Amino acid sequence: MSEEKSLNPAVAIKLCQRCGQAFGCGAAFCSCECFSVSLSLEVRNQIKENYDDCICILCLKELEKSKKKE
Repeated sequence: MSEEKSLNPAVAIKLCQRCGQAFGCGAAFCSCECFSVSLSLEVRNQIKENYDDCICILCLKELEKSKKKE
């Protein structure tokens, strides 16, 4: 897991396992931007199968958007 300290103690800085960009993750502190993204069961399973840790909000939205196009 890639984490660094953040200026905000309620946010961990992580590297997205999909695109490699740094982003703030607040999931361990009960408030994260990813909580607002609605993902299909198929996309959630795809993420679980392919990644061991968080992926950024942009990648989450991109994965869901690409699934809706199919």
